[in-house]
Amino acid sequence: MAAQEVEVVESNEAAFRGKTVFIVRHAQGQHNVSPRFQFDPPLTDAGLKQVRRQKKVSSTLGVDLVLVSPLRRTLQTASGVSATIDPSAPVPRRRTMQCLSRA
Repeated sequence: MAAQEVEVVESNEAAFRGKTVFIVRHAQGQHNVSPRFQFDPPLTDAGLKQVRRQKKVSSTLGVDLVLVSPLRRTLQTASGVSATIDPSAPVPRRRTMQCLSRA
């Protein structure tokens, strides 16, 4: 896939100046350790431990916005970045990026 250029809308440009973007991959999911295919597996115990460690780091960062795909493992991981995300919430059937937390 070729890289796509993103056009910044002039009216929003000032809002993004000085912002830091953190990209966090989901913590270890059952699919990472099991040879069996699982479409939307939960995190392993090790993954939940990774989330707890992420909470300690994220709490010092002042996160303004969290974007996450609606998969169980990504929601569980995102709960470590923002306390407003409920990782036990039902997973939407529509598989698109979600803005789940805005400070």
